[in-house]
Amino acid sequence: MCNVNPNSWPTWDGPGLNGSNFTTYSDKLTINKNLSNAQKLKILGNISAGEYNMKISNVSSEEEGLYRCSEVVNKGTILTQTTISLKIKVAPWNITIKNAHTGVLQGEENYPLVLECSVNSGVPKESIMWYNDEPVVTINKDSPIRIVEGQNLTLSCLVDSNPAPTLIYFKIGRNTYMCNVSKSAHACTVNRININRNDTGTYVCRARNNVGNGYKYTSVEVIVQYPPTINIDIIKGEENSLRCNPNGNPNNYTFYSWLHQSEFGETIREINSTEIMSFCPKDPTRRYQCNGVYICRAENGVKDVTGNRTQSGKVLVRQEGQYDFIIFICNC
Repeated sequence: MCNVNPNSWPTWDGPGLNGSNFTTYSDKLTINKNLSNAQKLKILGNISAGEYNMKISNVSSEEEGLYRCSEVVNKGTILTQTTISLKIKVAPWNITIKNAHTGVLQGEENYPLVLECSVNSGVPKESIMWYNDEPVVTINKDSPIRIVEGQNLTLSCLVDSNPAPTLIYFKIGRNTYMCNVSKSAHACTVNRININRNDTGTYVCRARNNVGNGYKYTSVEVIVQYPPTINIDIIKGEENSLRCNPNGNPNNYTFYSWLHQSEFGETIREINSTEIMSFCPKDPTRRYQCNGVYICRAENGVKDVTGNRTQSGKVLVRQEGQYDFIIFICNC
């Protein structure tokens, strides 16, 4: 940019011809037609305010050098001068990896592999750096991960990345766990203490670096196993039958014989059955014998906090009238 007094006479000088320091490029608005690049030069700006800016279109390395704007008064007296240096930057080009014409290099395990990069240099001289592209993300455990409720779970996300990752985090449901990232630490660890059934789900680790686009990620399924809780109900339309409804993970159950006890805890009988049990004869004169506590026992292979696999549920059955039974949730 060249700013002068509107009443002054500005000139632009540029890299000289034949090795001279300067040659005239413009005299006020007039471009020196003897210049080889005269067609690329133009004076722009708010002339009435004293702005005489010289534009060089499609600048090239041949135009690199010193440029000088002079403010001339009194028929040749130089009042002010401003000198700037034009440095042309040229990007490196023709970057190739030797013997990688198809984009694939063959190597042999346990033997060195030499990667050779060649480039036509630009200005300023380039720095050559090797990258292994986008990050590779792995988790230290295979999917699915099966864990018993109450245990602790540690998951480590490992990121192989050059350059170093700029961001690593775990996504668990709606929760995000950010990790501190450094040049030496390319891992993210999540600890789940006293894990519970609500922690079942997909655990996703995401990472990115400054190469490529977006995130790279991997995930594992975490399945929290727990012993069943057991509910018992009467089958609709079959007043003499009870259904045992265990709810646990996994949902493969082994059923044991039902127990029929008195309300005082005395065992009356064992009834060999599975999920569904007919507990009372249809003879109404014998229905009083059906009163009592019925216990369903089942397991899915997972121990509870006391170390027991077999879980149980209870209901209290009482006859009401000649034909009807009422089932009570039993805390006996």
